[in-house]
Amino acid sequence: MRGWPSGKKRRKAWPAYLPCAFPPAGGEASNRGKVMHDAVVVGAGPGGSMAARTLAQAGFDVQIVDKKRVVGEPIQCAEGMSQHAFDLNGLETDPSWILTRIKGAICVPPNGHRFYITRDPGYAIDRARFDRWLAQEAVDRGARLAVNTRIQEVRRRDDGWVRRQRGRAPGQGPRSG
Repeated sequence: MRGWPSGKKRRKAWPAYLPCAFPPAGGEASNRGKVMHDAVVVGAGPGGSMAARTLAQAGFDVQIVDKKRVVGEPIQCAEGMSQHAFDLNGLETDPSWILTRIKGAICVPPNGHRFYITRDPGYAIDRARFDRWLAQEAVDRGARLAVNTRIQEVRRRDDGWVRRQRGRAPGQGPRSG
């Protein structure tokens, strides 16, 4: 078997199903009261919400955990997105978070020599609304969301993974405050 192109050894593949045990908020898991999930996604930003959306749509039991009280706040970055990014990820645009259409993106570094990042059409978006919309897309497909929750520890056990958290109980939507 050939190795990775970078010359690194190939790591052992993850099993297709890793159950995760969830204790009640603020506590340690015991054999009683465990809630099992197929996947736990830490962070409800665009990457986490897309992962949760995809897994939930495929029928997996998914829990999203985010440390923020309200998904999308404070705004992190990247208010510009190409139409290609939406097409590639199977996302329909929503007028509630589109600010304006754009014809590409130009970078102007300190030396003043402009260059195109992309000439693809796209959108300037309201990032906070977009993040909440995308998290809601995951929830609408069956994922559960716990906001204002921090993961304190994740440990491997024989029967899966156990996490210790501090925060609210799972199941709140992206607009909870």
